[in-house]
Amino acid sequence: ISLGQELDLSRAKSVFGTIEKENGEYIIGSMPLPDLDETYDVHCYIQKDGRIIVYYPKDDPTSKILGKKYYADTGNGNNLRDALYIVCSVLNVSVEDINYYHFQYPRANKLMKITGSKFRFKVPDDLEMHETSFAVMGHGYSPVYILSRSSIEFDGSDIRALVNQQYGKIDMATGGPDEFHDVDTGDERGSILLLYHES
Repeated sequence: ISLGQELDLSRAKSVFGTIEKENGEYIIGSMPLPDLDETYDVHCYIQKDGRIIVYYPKDDPTSKILGKKYYADTGNGNNLRDALYIVCSVLNVSVEDINYYHFQYPRANKLMKITGSKFRFKVPDDLEMHETSFAVMGHGYSPVYILSRSSIEFDGSDIRALVNQQYGKIDMATGGPDEFHDVDTGDERGSILLLYHES
């Protein structure tokens, strides 16, 4: 966002867990989010002239923004939004218009979230798809047993390569355009995110 007002960088420093670079004009670093482990720390750029950017690295799946909190939520909440509100609260400024941009896919201008435990969808062949990704509940462990379990099947195949993988990309190359895709997350709800360009 661009707030159009000067920001107090010394005050902004309190949101950072790690500061990577700092000078009189901006601060870059990462910030922790409440109730999430450091895997979900959000990168943050705060510029003195009023520009604030919160982001995950461009190679991370888009669905990482859903984290452990929003994987089954049907609203528009996400980790980046939470981080932005935290920063703005510390700076005592209000958030109005939030714009999203994907550094790896600059042409992408739409993001669709589909949430449920079992559903099917198809992508019209006139859309320019950039990424399909998923978010599901992760595993919790004790030294002896698994506390919780979730999975995600996409077109009949389990697409979670790792036991504790909560988000990831989906290769849709096996399906043709305008074909239905089936998603099954078992007993737990999960989400699919479609990142695309629409004219």
